[in-house]
Amino acid sequence: MLKVRANADNAFTIYIGDSNSEQTLFQVMSLAALLRGCEDFYDVVPANNNITVFYDPIFIGYKQAKSRLESLLTNEAWLQECINDRNIVSVPVFYGGELALDLVSLSKELKLELDEIIEIHSRVIYQVTAVGFAPGFAYMDGVSERIRLPRKTTPRTFVPKGALAIAEGQTAIYPTDSPGGWHIIGHCPIPMFDLSSPDISRLSVGDRVKFQSVSQQEYQSLLKQG
Repeated sequence: MLKVRANADNAFTIYIGDSNSEQTLFQVMSLAALLRGCEDFYDVVPANNNITVFYDPIFIGYKQAKSRLESLLTNEAWLQECINDRNIVSVPVFYGGELALDLVSLSKELKLELDEIIEIHSRVIYQVTAVGFAPGFAYMDGVSERIRLPRKTTPRTFVPKGALAIAEGQTAIYPTDSPGGWHIIGHCPIPMFDLSSPDISRLSVGDRVKFQSVSQQEYQSLLKQG
């Protein structure tokens, strides 16, 4: 059941379902696509089980914006739309080297060989359920129970751009240099966030992601291209 709540003085948040299920996420993306086609809303921000839409109160009032939104929501065709066939985004990663800061310590703590951790992490197709923390920081669900660990008790003050990390049931790539408390197991040589690119953020909510393990030579080559 949908719930609509006013959010600040120029936005509404629509809640879809009570869980973060894959089906709910599909419905979020379908509804977001419908809302993006409405000129009354200048921005549509989807998350794992909700969407926030923004309007300009100079051009459209609260009551008119709410009425327009409710009118769109009565059209439930978006509920039937299936986006399960959304393309899988392949992301190259070099698991190892000096930038895999926690891979060895994880190996000892999990009692798994380095190659096992890499194989377990890279064989999964992950689901982007939210983008936040920093521009382009995509939270991806699906980390295997075999390699799940809580966040570090003491976060690092500096994590390099491109670091691939895991924490609990999620994995992510740091899009910029920043602090961070996740366990770093590799490095991605291509930018996740680029203001000069038409898409700006390489990953969006609803994307499915498969990490492609590359050699150090391939990694260096991709790094130069990026």
